[in-house]
Amino acid sequence: MGQYEASLSDIRKTLILEPRHFGALSGQGLIYLVQNKWSLAKRAFKKVLEIHPTMRGPRANLLLIERQGIEEEI
Repeated sequence: MGQYEASLSDIRKTLILEPRHFGALSGQGLIYLVQNKWSLAKRAFKKVLEIHPTMRGPRANLLLIERQGIEEEI
């Protein structure tokens, strides 16, 4: 619904309670992608894959970032 900052706030609260919540981490990565915050998105997707290495979405998004050669947000 476009309320990214409110969603990120909720995600932060969730991760305080459960740092390995792969759904929250994946959502965080997606929000960072939409915001063009490439390095933060990359970090979130890597964390997801450390916890749940078979998740296809985060793996595909991480590959997308890496294939594009995107390193830092502008």
